[in-house]
Amino acid sequence: MKKYLLIFAGLLILCPFAQKAAAEAGHRKTHPAYVEDEILVKFENNINPAAAGRILQRCAGASFAPASGFDGIGKLGYRKIKLPKGKSAPEALAEFRSEGSVKVVELNSYFDILVTPNDTNYGLQWCHPKMQSPQGWDLFTGGSNITVAIIDTGVNYNHEDLAGKVVQGYDFYNNDADPMDDHSHGTHCAGIAAAVSNNGKGVAGVSWGAVVLAVKSFSATGTGSDEQVVNGIIYAADNGARVISMSFGDTADSQMVHDAIIYAANKGCLLVASRGNDGTNVVNYPAAYPEVMAVSATDSSDALASFSSYGNDVAVAAPGVSIYSTVLGNAYANKGGTSMSCPQVAGLAALIWSKMPSLTREEIRTLIQEGADDIGAPGYDQYFGNGRINVYKTLLQFKSVDRTKDNTLTFPARSGASLSVSIPARTFTEDITLTAIPLATVPNSGQPDLLSTQEGFELSSSNSVLTAGKNITITLKYTHAGINGFDESKLVIGYFDESRNRWIALQTAKDIAGNTLTAVTSHFSKYAVLQLVPASNLESSLVYPNPFKPGSGSGGVTFGNLTPGVKIKIFTVSGESVRELEETDNDGVFLWDARNSSGENVAAGIYFYILADPAGRKKTGKLAVLR
Repeated sequence: MKKYLLIFAGLLILCPFAQKAAAEAGHRKTHPAYVEDEILVKFENNINPAAAGRILQRCAGASFAPASGFDGIGKLGYRKIKLPKGKSAPEALAEFRSEGSVKVVELNSYFDILVTPNDTNYGLQWCHPKMQSPQGWDLFTGGSNITVAIIDTGVNYNHEDLAGKVVQGYDFYNNDADPMDDHSHGTHCAGIAAAVSNNGKGVAGVSWGAVVLAVKSFSATGTGSDEQVVNGIIYAADNGARVISMSFGDTADSQMVHDAIIYAANKGCLLVASRGNDGTNVVNYPAAYPEVMAVSATDSSDALASFSSYGNDVAVAAPGVSIYSTVLGNAYANKGGTSMSCPQVAGLAALIWSKMPSLTREEIRTLIQEGADDIGAPGYDQYFGNGRINVYKTLLQFKSVDRTKDNTLTFPARSGASLSVSIPARTFTEDITLTAIPLATVPNSGQPDLLSTQEGFELSSSNSVLTAGKNITITLKYTHAGINGFDESKLVIGYFDESRNRWIALQTAKDIAGNTLTAVTSHFSKYAVLQLVPASNLESSLVYPNPFKPGSGSGGVTFGNLTPGVKIKIFTVSGESVRELEETDNDGVFLWDARNSSGENVAAGIYFYILADPAGRKKTGKLAVLR
C-alpha cells in the first residue's frame, strides 16, 4: 500500500515518495512509509478459518489483528495481519503472495500531508463571485436533506460557523466516537462545503443547508493509513452520506481502497477527490478511479493553479488558491490546494442534490459538468476537465413550473444541442421543478427498427403527477455532432420504456433544414433522437435461377425484391467465405456470377447465402451451381 496525502497548499498535501522534488522532501513527516508490523490480506472466498490459520503459521507466526470499533475493511473481505517481531512487512508481503488462497495482499501504507505557509488574505472568499454562487443562491441555497461526509483530520464541530450542522461520526485514527479535528485541514474543508451561511459571521459554504458527517481518518500530523481511510469511506456510505469529500491522494494504487470506492458508489454515493498538488499529470489516487470526480484547482484569474495536478481523469476544476474558511477554535484562515477545490465540488453536489433528491450520482455528476464554465481549450481538456464549476449555471438546469401558467422552458442537450419544453397551464397538479440531463450513453435495447444517434437526455421532475389529458411538447434542436451518418428524413424522438427495456418512437414533426424535431409526450423518461429503420422484405426476396448453370443464357443468380442497403454474403457448405455481393444500381437487386472474390469460377455444388438488412435482420438460404 501507500501513503495518501491531504492535498492543499495552506497545509499543502503532497505525495511522500522519493520521486518528489527535494523541496517537498524537506517537509516530509518522519514516520515510515507504512505500518511496519502490519499487512492487509484478502483471502479467497471459499477458504475456511483453519486453512487461513495455517497460512498465517507458515508466514512466520503472523496473527489476525483484532478488529476494533467499526470494521469497514472487514465488510470488503480484508483482514489486518499482525506480524511477529523480526518479520518485516515487505518480507511478509512476499510470503503471502506465494499462497494460492490469498487474493490480495498489501502494505498498510500511510497518507500524508505536507505543510507549506500561506500568508495572503487576498479576496477572502473570492471563489464565490467567480463561481456565481450569489446568483445561484438567489435560486436555491440548499436543504438539510443531503449529508456530505468529510473524510479528513476530523471537524471542529463546535466552531461558530459549523455548530449545529455537524453529525459526529467516528475517529478511525484513535478508534473512538469523537471525530474532533486536531489539525484544521478537515475543518477548513467542511467550511468550504457547508459552513452555516447568512448568519452574520464567518464564511459561507457552497451549500447553506447541507449536513456534515465528520469522519476522522487522519492524525494531528496529517497521517492516516489505508485501513483508516477505507474504514472512513465504508462508514460514510453506511451512515447516510450522499456525497463523500476526499481531500487526499497518492500516486500508488490500492485494491482495497478501490474496493471501498466501488462499495460507496454502489450505494449511490457521489465521491469527489483532489487531483493532487505536484503540478504534473502523474496519476493520483483515489482521484483516478473511474467512480470518482477528480478536481483540479484554479486561481482567481481562472488559470490552473501552479501546484495543481492535471490529467485525463479530471472531471472539473474549482477554486483552490487562497481559500478562506473555518479552522480550529472559532478562527478562519486562507489555505490553498486541490484539497480546497474538492469540497467546493462536494458542496455544489449537495446543493443541487437537495433540490432534486431523486437523481442518481451519475446524473448529479453530469449536471455539475454540464453547468461548468469552459475556461480552457474548447471542450474537455486535461487541465480543467469539463470546466470550472459554476453554481448559478448548474442550478439553471433546474426549471420551475408555475402550474397556473403556460410555460416554455429551455435546457441544454447533448453535443451543444438545445431542448425546449412547452407546458400548458395546469399540466401538473402542483408547481414542480423540471430538469433535463444530457445522456452520456443512450441505452441500447437491440431493437432492429430503431437506431440510436446517441443524442439524448433525461427529463425528470420533482413531482410527476400529470393532469389527465395534458401533454408536454418537446422540441429538440440537434447538432450534427450526434447525427452524422444517419438519415435525417427518418429521425424521430423516442422515449425509453424502462419496464419493457425498449424505445417507443413518438409521432415526430421534422424541420430538416433547421435541424429540429418536435414531439408530444406525457412521460418523464429518457429521450433520444432515433432513426426509424423501415421493415425489410427479406422474406419476400427472390433468388433465381436456382440452380444456376453458368453459360446457360443467364448472367448469374439474381437476388431481387430487396430493400436498398441489404448485404449479401455467399459461403461454401463448410462455412468458407466466397463472395460479398454489391447492389447493381442501389435498387435492391444483386447479381452473382458464380465467381469468388478473386474472380475465379467456383466449383459446382451447394452454396449458402445470408441476407442482412441495415437493422441487423437476417435470412439464410441455399442455392446450387451446376457445371
